[in-house]
Amino acid sequence: MRSLKVGSQVGCSAGEALGDANVNDATRHKVTILTHHADGAEIPWVRFLLGDWAGDVVEDPDHQVIVPESLVICDRLDDLPVPYLAEVRRLATAGLLHTGDRRYRARLAAYPSFAWVWRTYHHTALTDLALRQLPLGPAAFPVVSADPLPAALRRPVERRCTWSFVGEPTTSVGAMLDAFSSIEHGQHDVVSSVPANGSGPPARDPAGDLALLADTVFAPCPMGRVHLESSRIYDALEVGAIPIVERRRWLDYFTSLLGEHPLPTARSWPEAAEYVQRVLADPHALGALQHEVLTWWTVTKRTLAAAVQEDVAEVVTDEGVAPTWTDSPPLDRPAPRWRNRIETLRHHDMPALKARLHRRPH
Repeated sequence: MRSLKVGSQVGCSAGEALGDANVNDATRHKVTILTHHADGAEIPWVRFLLGDWAGDVVEDPDHQVIVPESLVICDRLDDLPVPYLAEVRRLATAGLLHTGDRRYRARLAAYPSFAWVWRTYHHTALTDLALRQLPLGPAAFPVVSADPLPAALRRPVERRCTWSFVGEPTTSVGAMLDAFSSIEHGQHDVVSSVPANGSGPPARDPAGDLALLADTVFAPCPMGRVHLESSRIYDALEVGAIPIVERRRWLDYFTSLLGEHPLPTARSWPEAAEYVQRVLADPHALGALQHEVLTWWTVTKRTLAAAVQEDVAEVVTDEGVAPTWTDSPPLDRPAPRWRNRIETLRHHDMPALKARLHRRPH
């Protein structure tokens, strides 16, 4: 039976981890980040959102560590042991960031154990519950800042590619490439990460991929295999490229997640390609669009960070407060398994749905 390390961390005590050099100047508190991977792509985004609250990052893949005033990052809620959740409830100052639920299969009964809950992959059946749904955020940067990067300030006329895409082949990617093939000065690199002939997945060049994105005007962001959202959207925003996202007849995902936004949004990739060609032909409109998107993203990042920090401040005080949901029913009851399946299907158009059904084993 695994032992639970309460109030301590690997190699150091909780007091050492939250030492004087690592406390919020205003509150004398820091939030320890407990995660499955200390170098995870989400960590810079989480640290940005937490701002001055962000403390040490502790790698805890087996969920053996829990300390007061902490944020547990977890992509598999079923891996959280019952004794662990009991200690979370007792401490009353630990929050949860639930990642990885892109297929909407997770059972959410662990949510009420935590003092606050954030999750990625917006679920429309959870919008009325006491949790905050966050965008995935950028994943290609060691540090995320509130102000635009110098690369983001490059005007469209200074960028080499009218559009670019680097990623894996999916049904939506194929439709996008067919539609955008007629737009001059585009560039794409579509390579599957699935090993070929036992040789292993092809090596990628993250720095080169990011440099290409920073040299791009429009960044089409097709649906992945199961979900409309990807970190590519936010990586593009960070370097001043204009993401183009999809919506479905039955789901305007990005408006649900982000509220009103200026991101070009299309029901089909031919529609998106026509829009891009029209805007490229009007340099004034193109410059105005880039400025609007960049300004919106800068404001949105700061607004998200302020909301996240308010969630923490309401719990992490000198006295501490008990979690408000401890006695609430499990949060998966408002979203039963059949509803989760519907949520997944709402991300698909007909070609993607047919491809999904074709991939299922017979």
